[in-house]
Amino acid sequence: MVDVEVPYISNCPSDLTATTELGTSETVVDWTVPTAVDESPIVEIIQSHYPPARFTVGLTNVVYIFRDVVGNTATCTFTVNVIIGMKLLMFFLNPRS
Repeated sequence: MVDVEVPYISNCPSDLTATTELGTSETVVDWTVPTAVDESPIVEIIQSHYPPARFTVGLTNVVYIFRDVVGNTATCTFTVNVIIGMKLLMFFLNPRS
């Protein structure tokens, strides 16, 4: 029997949003690491970030790629959106701007 199934990924996070502390341009974000199972052993996991990870303001894609022994791959991708804390504070102080 030949394994043609891609690995099954569990716990792939949804997109995440984090806010910086006032006066800073980065923050630390934590998430549950996704896992994968397959009929064949998983032999390689490539990940772009290791939690907890430091992110700067803006959007960053986080990618996990799982490869089984016969070469089938599955990918988990989510986005971390870091926003500036000052903007959040200013919105609450003046929501019309």
